[in-house]
Amino acid sequence: MLLRPDGATGRSGDSITYACKGVSGGNVECVFCPQCGSTVSTVLELLPDLIGIPVGCFGDPTFPEPKVAAWYDSKLEWVQFPQEVLLLRDQCRPMETR
Repeated sequence: MLLRPDGATGRSGDSITYACKGVSGGNVECVFCPQCGSTVSTVLELLPDLIGIPVGCFGDPTFPEPKVAAWYDSKLEWVQFPQEVLLLRDQCRPMETR
């Protein structure tokens, strides 16, 4: 899920931030839980007005279904997405075929 920074209502607890260069050459900042290693959020230099939050961080069963799946090439083999989900090879390149 992508949120504008003013749309995020808060987060509590400890975190660890990891920064690196993305495939585009821009900076990527990932925030992780130091207890379980789960990704809490991601910010891309190329999209500074958005915060990426993994859908698994939400426990709401009415949470909307995903519209886009990024990094599809590195998903686990058993993961499947509905036909209408846009599949991206990385953060920007759509898959040519399903």
